[in-house]
Amino acid sequence: MNNFSTILLFVFFSLFFYRLKAQDGYKVIYKVNPINIIDNNEIYESNQTPALKNLLKKAIKIAKSEDYILLCNNLNSYFFKLDKLDISKNDKSSEMYSRFAGLITAFNVNVSVDYEENNLIFSRALGGNTYNVTKNEFYDFNWNITDDKKVICGLEAKKAVGTYFDIIRNKEFEIIAWFIPSIPIPAGPDIYFGLPGLVGEVQLRKAIVKIESIEEYNESVRQPTFKDVMSYEDYLDFVTKANAKIKKEYN
Repeated sequence: MNNFSTILLFVFFSLFFYRLKAQDGYKVIYKVNPINIIDNNEIYESNQTPALKNLLKKAIKIAKSEDYILLCNNLNSYFFKLDKLDISKNDKSSEMYSRFAGLITAFNVNVSVDYEENNLIFSRALGGNTYNVTKNEFYDFNWNITDDKKVICGLEAKKAVGTYFDIIRNKEFEIIAWFIPSIPIPAGPDIYFGLPGLVGEVQLRKAIVKIESIEEYNESVRQPTFKDVMSYEDYLDFVTKANAKIKKEYN
């Protein structure tokens, strides 16, 4: 066997074993702990009525009970909510509580990521409709990795601080994430990923999202079927026009 054939064989087996190793993945369950909702009046003004506070408390209870699932490996990840609430019987109150619970994290409905192609597709619920959006580059949070450490699920995690511009609210927010270097998969809940390790916890404006459990998941990460997918540029244009319309109507 000549040198060229040897090199080709080496490259083939290297790629084969890399992809084989990349299939070693995880199933992660995240839980939500709402913060700054009632006491600090993050959703409503300080003159909250008893009925409004009761609604918020029920929404918080639902938010705490929900499981968010992340299936991930080095190649792909898929993030989604495990539906527990039965609102199939036209239960308007349960549907209302569920919607308020969704406001706490403002997560996308589904997030599918291809790490090799640097591409993600997410589903966003807006105004009673769900829009499927493809983005050909990941969100840039300008992560600053600090020396702070803590233990999450028995694993050492490091702190990273970043910023995120929310186009829905037209504001920039600080994001605090804790990632696990011993699990070198750049995945995380929703769009909060891209660190050199699995995100074990992320602190958002109204919630702390944290790993509840983690287990090995060596199957291929299933990818949902997205219909009527729009580009991120079209989505940005749609949101910008919708915000301008709302501002005009309410000012």
